[in-house]
Amino acid sequence: MAALAEMDAAHQEVMQGLAGAGGCARVGSVLTPSIALVPRAVRLIKALNPLVHVTVSVDTSKVLVEQLRAGELDVVVGRILDTDAAVELNFEPVDGEPHSLIVRTGHPWLTRPDLTFADIVGAAWILPSAGRLREQLMALFITRGLDLPEDVVETSALSTIPRLLADSDRVVALPPDLVRAQLDAGELAVLPMDLGLRADVYGIVTRKRHHLAPSASAMLNALREAAGLNSPTLRR
Repeated sequence: MAALAEMDAAHQEVMQGLAGAGGCARVGSVLTPSIALVPRAVRLIKALNPLVHVTVSVDTSKVLVEQLRAGELDVVVGRILDTDAAVELNFEPVDGEPHSLIVRTGHPWLTRPDLTFADIVGAAWILPSAGRLREQLMALFITRGLDLPEDVVETSALSTIPRLLADSDRVVALPPDLVRAQLDAGELAVLPMDLGLRADVYGIVTRKRHHLAPSASAMLNALREAAGLNSPTLRR
């Protein structure tokens, strides 16, 4: 299946080249880098060649890596969760996702530089559904001998979270980039407390022993530049 997808992509690249077009680059990304990192990379590649046709898919790492292995994507910005798949893939670490406590503008705690975990455990929270991030958040309280938050709304829907925050004194732990527009507009704010929480490192994932078409290779280099990777640091 991957071989057929590669042959089709190669054929399209050749035909586009003959037609004077810029080829195609197919990128998959998990949510956080799709907000800032991937758009920066797209701007970079479009500045070099506006005719490159870029497609961006946003999904979970599991789904995206499966599509990469099947030849349906050229490069993924995400995580490798399957140890069996890892032997087939290159991984260039980019960063973990630092999480901050996000609240509405005007929240009473914004003037509290002395906030502690004992304070915030009693807050009304927005929490992600069961999974790695939820476990990391709960561990912050458990390891300090604290109870878990009781007033909880469970959602990861970015279309819903800003409204929930705006209408209450709830708090949510998120990478600020996910709500950058609302932060820049003054609708939301970051509490002055360092959670010390970072999600698992994500990175740029490509297939080993696979020759990328010129446009896909250019996209890979644009992602590296946007991520501040001067030279590839591959985990093989």
